[in-house]
Amino acid sequence: MGTTTDCSRSSFTLTEQSCHILPAELNPYIIKFSRDKPKEVAEPDHDIKPHNMRGHISHLQWSKTEDIWASNDRGRLGLFDSSGNNKKWIETCSTSSGHFTLATVDKEGEHIYWGHNEKMFVKRDGKTKYEIETGKCEPISIFFSDKEKLFYVGKVIDIDAKISIYNMNWKKEDDIHRNEAENRNFFQYPAYLVKNINGDLCVSDNNRRVIVVDNNKKLRFKYKGFDNNGFTPYGICTDGGGHILIVDSSSRCIHIVNREGTFIRGIKMSAHLREPRGLCIDNRGKCYVGTYGAIFVYNFSSDDTQTTTAITASEK
Repeated sequence: MGTTTDCSRSSFTLTEQSCHILPAELNPYIIKFSRDKPKEVAEPDHDIKPHNMRGHISHLQWSKTEDIWASNDRGRLGLFDSSGNNKKWIETCSTSSGHFTLATVDKEGEHIYWGHNEKMFVKRDGKTKYEIETGKCEPISIFFSDKEKLFYVGKVIDIDAKISIYNMNWKKEDDIHRNEAENRNFFQYPAYLVKNINGDLCVSDNNRRVIVVDNNKKLRFKYKGFDNNGFTPYGICTDGGGHILIVDSSSRCIHIVNREGTFIRGIKMSAHLREPRGLCIDNRGKCYVGTYGAIFVYNFSSDDTQTTTAITASEK
């Protein structure tokens, strides 16, 4: 059992500086857009309908077995093959939004770590005993960095939010909490997390923005989408070239952004897709998007001319 942690309470202003097209050297916190938003709807390569997985498929991770882990918003988490056949089930919390992380921490191979947002703890696989309690903080997201051998856990309490960093023995190493340059918290609701190859922590914050923080806990940039027509980021992942992929439920589009925060291109999905949320990429250049009851697979390209082979977070 780990030690109990608690979030400090501190209020912060939710107003943000608007995004203008300015040179990065003039304002490193404001990004520029290099290309127009996509107009053509991309056709998926194929789709996967996981058996007995109803509701929103909110989180996905590619397995080294070339299967896919998927979870929904009803507490079900399973391993599926390319035909949607279930190979393993893990029952989590019925009120959870399905966040989990895949981690190789011992010779047994891959393990699943997930947060119980009602009982405030993190568990491994289907074990009865929890790894750590999170005190009064609700654990809403989790990510394991295989390169660093560290767990990143997103936590909220009331209007306060932070990301805590733990080692493999679940001893807390640090918190990413306050943006001292702006005298406010970095996050409002850090719902999806991923580490980029340059060490940046990329966070899909459910305040209609993506926050990217460097290894020194300094804000690198904020990304707020194409325009003022709405941006609702959910799943987020990165590839071997350091590109950041973000599912935007509002525009039904996968935004592809470089590590400096510049929009490169997008994959526009059908307007009929029901709230795309989950996202992961495999090692063959395929992008997987979780929607209501199905996973759609798209060919992934980081720009208009060159296909970038994607890698999973557990392989970084």
